[in-house]
Amino acid sequence: MASVIVQWRKLNIDEEEDLLREDKLDAIERTVLDKFKTLLLERVRLHKLILFGSRARGDAGPHSDADVVVILDDASSERDFDSVSDCAWEAGFEYGIVIVPVVFIREEWENSPERYSLLAQVVEKEGIPL
Repeated sequence: MASVIVQWRKLNIDEEEDLLREDKLDAIERTVLDKFKTLLLERVRLHKLILFGSRARGDAGPHSDADVVVILDDASSERDFDSVSDCAWEAGFEYGIVIVPVVFIREEWENSPERYSLLAQVVEKEGIPL
């Protein structure tokens, strides 16, 4: 008879909140956002992706857009920013979900005054890491 060892660990508060927030996404939203992330990983140096706004809060209407902070490790050219927009359109088009990317370079997000802006506070409070 085989035995199974199961290790349990308590989730920290941030992990619990992330799991609860992720439950607010339906299957189509999850599909679209997963496709967006996959496309970004193929085309740019993605550091982090965070959904915020009505879809993250779970109070989106049928025509709500998907607000997403896209943090790049770096951007070698304006083409990287264009690629993010292209990926957003490509991921959402089939399902009629408009993805609105708000793009930052990692250094800018972590160390500029923007880090303390109202936008950053909202993303920190309600954002769902993807």
